[in-house]
Amino acid sequence: MAFDESKDQKLGEVARVSTGEKSSIVVDVVRYGDNGKPKVQVTRTFVNKDGEEGRKKLGRISLEELDDLTYALEKAKEFLDQLG
Repeated sequence: MAFDESKDQKLGEVARVSTGEKSSIVVDVVRYGDNGKPKVQVTRTFVNKDGEEGRKKLGRISLEELDDLTYALEKAKEFLDQLG
């Protein structure tokens, strides 16, 4: 069965770390469908030339971003623990 984006549910944005004037790292908790196991999703956001926010995979990160991401992932774990 193919992935159906309409079944993807965002349960919460647990952290947003600014990495520059027009970009950030976002940590979300999502699940697929009503019975899917909640999982952590990490993406990089950017603002395109039209001023709209887009997302892409995280890719390479700097040491400073790694420090911020470590904190953000701790927040994601707390969020998942609260979901049970």
